[in-house]
Amino acid sequence: MTTTLDDRRSGTSSTPPDHGAANRWLALGTIIVLLLGVLGGMWIRRDRVPAADSVDVGFVQDMTDHHDQAVEMSSIAIGLGVDPSVEPFVLEVIKSQRWELGRMYGWLQDWGYPAGDPERTDAMAWMGHPVSVASMAGMQSQADVDRLADGPVEARSELWLRLMISHHQGAVHMAEEAAEHAETAKVRLFAQATATNQAKEIREFELALAALQAS
Repeated sequence: MTTTLDDRRSGTSSTPPDHGAANRWLALGTIIVLLLGVLGGMWIRRDRVPAADSVDVGFVQDMTDHHDQAVEMSSIAIGLGVDPSVEPFVLEVIKSQRWELGRMYGWLQDWGYPAGDPERTDAMAWMGHPVSVASMAGMQSQADVDRLADGPVEARSELWLRLMISHHQGAVHMAEEAAEHAETAKVRLFAQATATNQAKEIREFELALAALQAS
């Protein structure tokens, strides 16, 4: 609609105000405020440091030792040779658990806590029953770890599968507890993923072990 000369002279216009544009700006402003609130909440949660005796810190410290042993056993096995059907499992444990170790060490550093003392006797204290690191659920004896260096490839492959099945069962037990009781979302999610992934790998290891024994 055009504006007439009389309209301009009288200071009026026949063009109606654009209420739609105003509403769009209002909606955009509301969205920005909501986003700022969400980001602020994320920042607050990110800065919250769990206590030294929390489930979060205890689980992460314990799981670093747990992962360390899995990587040690897998490195021995792959270095000396395993059956081709088992090799992908061994390599996956080394790759995935080294990456997860990096995440856990990073969290401890961000929170201002060290890795757990390998000689401590309060591992799993966050679960209500403190033990030594060597006695944590799923940890294998040093004698069994050393046995990986002995014998032929077939025996080493079977032993690695047996040890890792037991090792993973302990990790699943710990991770399920942390997934339920940890304070921080990232630890709960990590623990749940650990429980799910390692339970899946247990089933795969059991099938691989059965196939080796049948061959």
